[in-house]
Amino acid sequence: MMRVLWLLLCVLAVAACTRPEQVTVAEAGGQKIRMRHLLQEAALARSRGEPLDDPRTDTLARFYNAATDKLVDQFLLAQEAERRGLRIPSSLVDAEVERLRGESPDRWRAVLSTYHMTEGELRDRIRTALLVERLAETLAEGIRVTDREIRAYYFENRSRFRKPGTARLLTFWVRPEAGERLARDLRGGRPTAQLVDAYRARILELEVREDRVTSVLEREALRSQRGRVLGPYRVGEQAVVARVLAVEPARQMEFSEARVQVEAAMLTQRRRQVMIDLARELRQRRGYRIFFRFRGVPPQAYPVASR
Repeated sequence: MMRVLWLLLCVLAVAACTRPEQVTVAEAGGQKIRMRHLLQEAALARSRGEPLDDPRTDTLARFYNAATDKLVDQFLLAQEAERRGLRIPSSLVDAEVERLRGESPDRWRAVLSTYHMTEGELRDRIRTALLVERLAETLAEGIRVTDREIRAYYFENRSRFRKPGTARLLTFWVRPEAGERLARDLRGGRPTAQLVDAYRARILELEVREDRVTSVLEREALRSQRGRVLGPYRVGEQAVVARVLAVEPARQMEFSEARVQVEAAMLTQRRRQVMIDLARELRQRRGYRIFFRFRGVPPQAYPVASR
């Protein structure tokens, strides 16, 4: 206990003379992981809508700890990719940077500032990610699954393989004030051609999937019977009324239907496990150290231990 406390005090003494974001949190194969890297990871997570800053929880501290482990593995895997002779052309990194840059230099600088990155750091991040991706692709080339394994996996996980419910709709788009009248006329059986002319409606046939529902209209369509009229629903500056043309309920997929999905799921699972196993092996072979673990609630998430 005294040794751990003494080490922590030494680390904190060094940290006191260093800018907080430059403090070394961990090392992976001799490569330093700094607090700045964790701030970048947190900024990217916030941009995806992840709630890290609830003052009632330790979400931010747990995120920092998980991000440290992820970066350790990522750095070790990228080093291994280079050791195996894998390379990422500069032109590929340049193309990705240009795709992200857009046309406004001011906006680009603001984006980099938000993510606590320089353009050089962004290039390094892209290059590292591409190296890990290239390594994963290389390792995946030797992974195979047999038909017997695919069949066994299907019957062990059958409930996961369902054909989602679908619905086909004929939609009429009109001015909001005309929506109710159009719906009454459609329910009354007035021909489609007359409705298009009378209301200057724009018609569009849509395919709806249960696993991709984005609106109340789509959800109601999947619960409806063929021929039912739905709406009107307000969508932006227009109203939409729909007639249900067909509905196919969700159902269990037979093996012959699900085989391709089952094989893809198995290959994805095995490829992920190969990378996990390799990262674990590299931790032992190449070495790593984690100096800080975090605890506390925002904004006081702080380092508390070393190992």
